[in-house]
Order: sequence, then structure tokens, then C-alpha cells
Amino acid sequence: MFRTNSQGFNGPQQNTFGFLEKHLSTFHSFPKLPAELREMIWKEACRDERTVTVFSSDRVLDAEHTKGHGDLPFFTFRSLNSIPGVLHADRESRFIGMKIYMPVFDTRSEFPLVTEMSDRTAPSIWINPSTDIICPMTSMIDDQPEALSKKMCDAKVERIALNDCSFQRSASIPCDKWGTFSSQSSPFWMNEHIREVTIYTSRYLVAPDDDIELTKFDRRVAYPPKFMKSKLEIARRMNLAFANLQKVLKKQLLEDEKNKKLGQDCEIIDDCPQWLFDSRGTWKKPEQREMAANLANSVTIFGR
Repeated sequence: MFRTNSQGFNGPQQNTFGFLEKHLSTFHSFPKLPAELREMIWKEACRDERTVTVFSSDRVLDAEHTKGHGDLPFFTFRSLNSIPGVLHADRESRFIGMKIYMPVFDTRSEFPLVTEMSDRTAPSIWINPSTDIICPMTSMIDDQPEALSKKMCDAKVERIALNDCSFQRSASIPCDKWGTFSSQSSPFWMNEHIREVTIYTSRYLVAPDDDIELTKFDRRVAYPPKFMKSKLEIARRMNLAFANLQKVLKKQLLEDEKNKKLGQDCEIIDDCPQWLFDSRGTWKKPEQREMAANLANSVTIFGR
């Protein structure tokens, strides 16, 4: 009998996969469907929007495992999200899912010695980089945000969600660099692949390190009057940063046109980030959303 597993889908995602689970688990003729139709069903399941939280985890490889190198500190990136259900529903679904989902955010290059002696720096998070919303959580310190940002770029992640507390530097919630916006430069996490930026509020709803899902909300309810001023400031800073990128892009294109008329090679101007120069013919300002964070319906054990 055909069986499915909804593990790995949260909230609205489970509704879609739950439909498949409810009907396909008793649909004995599913294996007899044309291969093309079965493939369409599995691919549709892979397109569900998931909220994927990403935490940093500081660890130590004990001296007994390091061949005389002593204790080796390192960090990894982990998620409370489980492996997408499509990847372990059955052999056929896994084969299709492996073409869409990818394991990401390993720390092998950061810790080659630890990698040589163990598999603890291997990737353990599976994402669909075009549909999943990546939520960097508030546990990251030092150079961890930059490391994750680079890995998100390498994976061509298109959607990112940031906690509004990262912007407000709330005393009650640990903050990191994710809320850093400057009118003089682009956010460190910005790259040519980002097409959507969500700012979400978790105030009064969840603890900083809970597993979450993002939902739409009525901003009049979500934001009491005393928070509206700070929310407007966040929106102003983000809009200013993106407006600055658009100005830089315009300057770069004008410089390109000037060089072409002179028969010279195009050169990057001082204010232009390399990623923007490389994608100047295709880059568009990301869409912006405001959402609320709620506890996810399903939580798995964190870490290994």
C-alpha cells in the first residue's frame, strides 16, 4: 500500500501534504498511475512554502577524537525543521525530491581539521532554495552571520525572513547582525539571488529559539501603538537601503554606457557591490513582506 509522511511540513504546508497523505494512503492504485502524473504530484508537494529556521550551534570535538590536537571548538548550522516528507515517503518520491531539495549550510570549509576527523560539520538542513523561507535565528555571534550569508548565496536562496528584534536591539532578546542596514552600503546578506525579504514579529508569540512558521496578520492587532514608531523606522531603513542600491545600479549603468561610447571596457564603480555589478542587467529590488511568527505545529529534536 502507498504511504506518505507529513513530517517536515509546518502549518499551511501540512494542509497540502495532509491532503495527499489522507487520500493517497488509501489510494492503492497510485502506483498504477502514469509515471508522468505521479511525478507531477510529487513535484507539486515539493513546491510548498516552508519556514526553515536556522540556528548556530557552538560545539567541541573532544580531544579523544582529534589525534593529539586537543579539544577542537567549532560551530554548525542546525534547524528544528525535519527532512522534507517527500524525501522519505517512498523511493520514487525521494528520487524526485532529491532533484529539488538540497543539503545546505555545512561548515566543512570553516573547520577542515574537524571535518577530517568527524562528520559533524556535514550539512543537515534540506531546502528548496526557490520556495523555502530561510529564517536566521538570534543565536549567531561573531562571524557566524557572514558565514551563513555566504552559504545562502552559494545555495541561491531566494527568500529570507528577519526578526524585527534584530533591528530594534531589544534588551530581552539576543540580537545579532541580521538587522544591520546602512544608507551607505547594502546589507551584508544581500545578493543577486534574494527576491523577497520578510520582516516578522515574534513579540508575545514565541520564545527566541522556538521553531516557528510565518503567517499573515492584521498589523493593527500585531503592533500596539507604542511599537508602531519603531516598525515604521525599520521600514524606512530597509527602503532606504534598497533605494541606495537602485541609485548605485543607475550610476553603474550610466558609467557602462559612457565606457561603451568611448570603446572602453566596463569597470565597476566604487560604490557598487561586486554581486550587483555582476547581475546589473537582471537585478530587481526584492519584494518586501511583513508577517507574524507563530509556534510551528511540529518540532523535531534539535542537533545531532
